[in-house]
Amino acid sequence: MQHFNETNIHTLSFPESFNGQYAKRLLLPLIEKGTLHFFDNVDCKIELLLVNGELIPISITEPKAKIKNSYVCSPITHYVDYGFREIDIEFPNRPLLKGFCKSVLWSFKTAFIRSSFDQVVMVNNWLLSTNLYPNLTTSDIEAINEFLINRFPKHAIIYRSVNPLLNGELLETLSLAGFERILSRQVYLIDPKKGIYKKKKAYKIDLSLQKKTTDLQWFDASYIQLQDLPRLKTLYDDLYLQKYAEYNPQLTLPFFEYALKEKWLNMWVLKDKATDQIEAVIGYFNRNGVMTTPVIGYNRSIPQKKGLYRLITLQIIEQAVQNDYLLHMSSGASKFKKIRGGEPYLEYNMVYYQHLSMGRRAPWNAFGGLTKYLAVPIFERFEL
Repeated sequence: MQHFNETNIHTLSFPESFNGQYAKRLLLPLIEKGTLHFFDNVDCKIELLLVNGELIPISITEPKAKIKNSYVCSPITHYVDYGFREIDIEFPNRPLLKGFCKSVLWSFKTAFIRSSFDQVVMVNNWLLSTNLYPNLTTSDIEAINEFLINRFPKHAIIYRSVNPLLNGELLETLSLAGFERILSRQVYLIDPKKGIYKKKKAYKIDLSLQKKTTDLQWFDASYIQLQDLPRLKTLYDDLYLQKYAEYNPQLTLPFFEYALKEKWLNMWVLKDKATDQIEAVIGYFNRNGVMTTPVIGYNRSIPQKKGLYRLITLQIIEQAVQNDYLLHMSSGASKFKKIRGGEPYLEYNMVYYQHLSMGRRAPWNAFGGLTKYLAVPIFERFEL
């Protein structure tokens, strides 16, 4: 195994594989320019591990960041700040349950959470909502863990976005290696090979809507110009940051520019034929036959009956079907995704903290108990 950071990254010969060249296009700028060039709320350091021909990015977060970090690199933001926001979103009409969940989370925050909770190294962290994994063997994981414990003895080690369908072997291997399952979220997956989506009434209605929508048309990245990028950012910001939470990754204009130029994402825009105005955008990437869409945005001022989000979801499903990808639909909008064939799976942050002091282990032990005895039952009961 080899380790690279800003001091020796110029010595790395990136593998010629698809994953290797994708890592070069995305991770090299992140290392050279820093995360704050591409995200307004991600202040961490990116380094690389070369393990059996696979490049694995690691993000190193310290307790005293310059800004309030996004959940993609901050456990405090993920479990506390975003936790409170998610309770409001998911239980708007259940005041007793909302109050109970908030009181439990508040008690955990006051009893256990200190700034050092954010002292973490995240493995295979691409700083987007979902991380897609390469194939890692047991010996690979053991080597990575040993290296990280020695190099970052005061940091908890985390693998984000691990779920039993896509990462069953990884989940089991990490569990056997002493990693604790800390519940992250419930996600929705569509396997085109199963064909479940075809049988759903909502999918058929969406197809009908698509046929009737003659004033809008999808265009791929080759039709996107540099002058379009502020519009894409506005649409993304309005959905992810204004409607949902500012704790989502706050993408900068350089992010969109590099995403277009370096093909970080497969991007599509939905344009109004009459005005040539972009009314929606999606950006997805794929790895080992799985795709996920970290960039979605649409004009929320257009009446809901126009069905922009339905058209977006249909386009994403069709991209997965055409390319024979298993679709990772991320979390949120659970009912919407389920009636279109999305199958629910609990996703975990796998955390190793046995090498830390007793005080540093306490919050992780607490969240481990919360996962087993409260969070998982609530997630399964209410299908969050």
